[in-house]
Amino acid sequence: MNSIDITQLPDRVKLEITKGDLEAFAQLLLQQAQSHSNHTGASKEILNIEEAAEFTGLAKQTLYSFTSQRTIPHFKRGKGVKFRRTELEIWMLENRRKTVAEISQEVTFKSQKR
Repeated sequence: MNSIDITQLPDRVKLEITKGDLEAFAQLLLQQAQSHSNHTGASKEILNIEEAAEFTGLAKQTLYSFTSQRTIPHFKRGKGVKFRRTELEIWMLENRRKTVAEISQEVTFKSQKR
C-alpha cells in the first residue's frame, strides 16, 4: 500500500476505493485495536486485586476493606478476590458529584417550570 500525504491533495478530489481496500483497511484497524487492548489489558473483564487497584486507583488494602464491608461488588474463587471490570465502572460512577454548571442548569430548569 502506497502512503499518501493527505495535505498535498487538492481541496476536491475523487478517489476510487474498492470493497477490497475497505475490507483490508477494516482488518488493519481491527488488528491494531486488538493489539492495543492486549497491551493495555483493557479487554480483560475479570480482574484480580492488583489489577482492580490499578484500575480504580485505590490501594489494595482499601479494596480489601471494601470487600469485607461488602460495599464494592466482588466475588471469590478460593482465597482470591475477583472483580468484574464493568461492575467496578458502575460502582465508581454511583457517587458521581454534579458540577456547578449541572446544578445551576437544574436550578434554572426548575425555576422555569414554575
